[in-house]
Amino acid sequence: MNIEEAKQKLHNGSVGLRAGILVKLTLEAFCKYSAA
Repeated sequence: MNIEEAKQKLHNGSVGLRAGILVKLTLEAFCKYSAA
């Protein structure tokens, strides 16, 4: 694996992580809203 591929994989991983956190926060907010 060359440097460019490694950078691309790292970038994709961080984007996926942020998206996952956003989804988690959205779900938690939705659950609180539904329970209220």
